[in-house]
Amino acid sequence: MIAIPCADTIRYEFAESLSKLEIQLFEDGIDFDVRWLAGSLIYSAREDLCISAINDGFTHILWLDSDMQFSRDLFNILWSVKKPFVTGIYRSRRSPYAYALFSDIERGQRVLKLKDEPFEIAACGFGCVLHEVEIVKEMRKAYRTCFLPLIYAGEDLAFCKRYAQMGGKMYAVPDAKCNHIAC
Repeated sequence: MIAIPCADTIRYEFAESLSKLEIQLFEDGIDFDVRWLAGSLIYSAREDLCISAINDGFTHILWLDSDMQFSRDLFNILWSVKKPFVTGIYRSRRSPYAYALFSDIERGQRVLKLKDEPFEIAACGFGCVLHEVEIVKEMRKAYRTCFLPLIYAGEDLAFCKRYAQMGGKMYAVPDAKCNHIAC
């Protein structure tokens, strides 16, 4: 399932990227569905999309934010890593334009240098993440929520923190480069 939580606008660069990705998935014979959920509370939209993925029997969720631009082969690149949780590489929309990858959540330390191969991270933004639905099933059992923000962390880092507490590992995929579209 491709899950897209969004506010009230969709960037044309995103729409173009998504269209090309859908063509690629169709050509590759990959069964998928795109689910949009608009609202001002992104964490709530993400929670509802998780429930949809569970209820409809999907095996994986590809999270894409509506302000991302990516290549048509994004899914294939992420899928080829064969890990339960992988993320693409992109920078934040605003200065200082750091990678949306963290080496330490507690200290807010970001990954400063990329490696050539997929590498383990402590957390990431959710602008481009592929993970198994089984993760959200287990997380909901353990915490009753996946994306409820923490005092010191937004919904995406809260998910990563919970997943790490469950013993999960997250990987950044350097070949899965994305562009975070600036306002």
